[in-house]
Amino acid sequence: MATSTLDRFYLDWQANQYRLRLGRHRINWGMATRWNPNDLFNSYSVYDLDYEERAGSDALLISRNLGFASRLELVWAVRDPLFNGNEHSVAGRYLFNVNAYDLQLIVGDIEADYVVGCGFAGSVAGAGLRGEMSCFIPQHDSGDDNRSAVVATIESDYSWAGRRNVLTVVSLLYLSDPADELTTSSLHLQPSSARDLSFSRWTASVDLSFDITALSRQLLGISYYDDDSLYLLATNTLSVSDNFELQLVLQHFNGAANSLFGQQSNTLGYARLRWSF
Repeated sequence: MATSTLDRFYLDWQANQYRLRLGRHRINWGMATRWNPNDLFNSYSVYDLDYEERAGSDALLISRNLGFASRLELVWAVRDPLFNGNEHSVAGRYLFNVNAYDLQLIVGDIEADYVVGCGFAGSVAGAGLRGEMSCFIPQHDSGDDNRSAVVATIESDYSWAGRRNVLTVVSLLYLSDPADELTTSSLHLQPSSARDLSFSRWTASVDLSFDITALSRQLLGISYYDDDSLYLLATNTLSVSDNFELQLVLQHFNGAANSLFGQQSNTLGYARLRWSF
């Protein structure tokens, strides 16, 4: 069996400080590396490790550079490129730099919500520091099932000196209105929007990665959810040759007896051989 997906197909035009891009392309507004409340157009699952090239959006992007590390972007995107229905989004981002920190402000009309957000990326005492926050305000009040929500994340990473290139990443995610925990786990493994990046109010994650050899890198990760669910991850990436890379992945979902992952405990393992050309 073979499958294929058209992730990129667009027209790109640039002149002076302006850029216009129309078609299917990646719109990356995230500043953090694990969870991205600001990435309004391409939400992804942290459990799907095969997302280096994340899915594109069918959208029109208009961008203007305003100076050093400063840019204004406007986006109009549709979920269905055949315009069946009214699932479209319009948003703008202002990106700028203050005292070596990249900052951004976001406003938008994202399908059923109005969105206001902000994000930052910089460093403190040699450690990277990033954060994002978005507030989702329903356009139509339909009771308790459609409430305003705040989604926020903060993370820090630190590279340790030494030949192993050890990197630690600590992340924290907050959802003011998490999705119903009684729904199936498959819903949470593929979030439908930046509004529901997790199923619990608080989620914490710690990753440790290091080189075993010059051609082999190991990653170990753990995530904890406030319903006492646990997610464990181990990956090894091996450079087989100049053009081939082998990745081995082990994922384990577990937790307390009454937690979501505890009720649906599972262990997954797979291998991916990638040819780059």
